[in-house]
Amino acid sequence: MAGDDIKQKEDATRSEYKGHSMLNLPLNGTSDKTFNFGLTKAKTILLYIEEIEAFVEDEEKEKEE
Repeated sequence: MAGDDIKQKEDATRSEYKGHSMLNLPLNGTSDKTFNFGLTKAKTILLYIEEIEAFVEDEEKEKEE
């Protein structure tokens, strides 16, 4: 399942970049590195969430083989 290798989920944070709101997601369950995106990319992720989930499942299956 997605995120099985992540030991702990840290809280997402918000910031601003050049006047635009950003969402910051910790990578690998740690705030050392973050995945940052704004509203347009957030909407795109929501639109394609099923494809993203299928991608993760397919890649994890390949990794197990």
